[in-house]
Amino acid sequence: MSETTTQTQSAETVEGLVSKERTQLQMVTRRFTRHRLAMGSLILLGVLLLIAFLGPYIWKWGHGSQAGVIPIAQAPSPDHPLGTTRKAQDVLGLVIRGTQQSLKIGLVVAILDIGIGAVWGAVAGLFRGWVDAIMMRILDIIFVIPFLAIVAAISVGIDSVSWLDIALLIGLLAWGGTARLVRGQVLSLREQEFIEAARAVGASNTRIVFRHLLPNVTGVIMVSATLAIVAAILTESGLSFLGFGIQAPDTSLGAQVADGAGSSMTKPWLFYFPGLMLVTICLTFNFIGDGLRDAFDPRQTMERK
Repeated sequence: MSETTTQTQSAETVEGLVSKERTQLQMVTRRFTRHRLAMGSLILLGVLLLIAFLGPYIWKWGHGSQAGVIPIAQAPSPDHPLGTTRKAQDVLGLVIRGTQQSLKIGLVVAILDIGIGAVWGAVAGLFRGWVDAIMMRILDIIFVIPFLAIVAAISVGIDSVSWLDIALLIGLLAWGGTARLVRGQVLSLREQEFIEAARAVGASNTRIVFRHLLPNVTGVIMVSATLAIVAAILTESGLSFLGFGIQAPDTSLGAQVADGAGSSMTKPWLFYFPGLMLVTICLTFNFIGDGLRDAFDPRQTMERK
């Protein structure tokens, strides 16, 4: 084989490697799919979503009381796989409804957490100076507010507390952590050359925030959002356990755990089934968050092939 032929083949090989170079999104996706717990949790989340939003149309029993139709405080049976309550309610129907409410609350809180916290942190980190000082002092005030007490006090003043009321109350008070994380990232990013280049070509501050800064802290935002979902679900459960959450005739997993806590030894299905679903949802989002954190970690050294 001649030297010219060898050089040509080497050039073709190099060109092939360059053409197959992965983008950042492809690398992140590859890292995430290799995280077994995260992928398993993502599949489980899909199952939970199907149960929560399709279950009411498939399962014959709802979450309401049906005295005279549903037996009272019956142990799990073929007709009622998770048993029934003392109020003639099917536990599986209750768990389906509670799962739906928890997921909806978590989603709304995550949207508010990203929409308020990420933008607040990015603006504070970009402007620095007195703007940053004022915004951070406001954030400090939010942090020292007794969160659970404020939410409980406000919810008491509402005649009929719905899942959306709870989600908005939690979401409007719980975005501070994301704001601090994003601000910390932006403080270093604002000194990078691409930000200086954007300023040089006349980019507005709004464009810099939404086009250059926030996309570069996507990993931090997504991980923080998964943690916010878990915190929101647990907060709602705590409020419901204390009697300040979603009110009857609606229900939540926290309310079901509270109702079944007193009979956890004599009628364990009233306590453990909603409690197990609550733990499953929280662990699912935690593992997904772990996978996202590892996938977006810039210290990963996987090769681009």
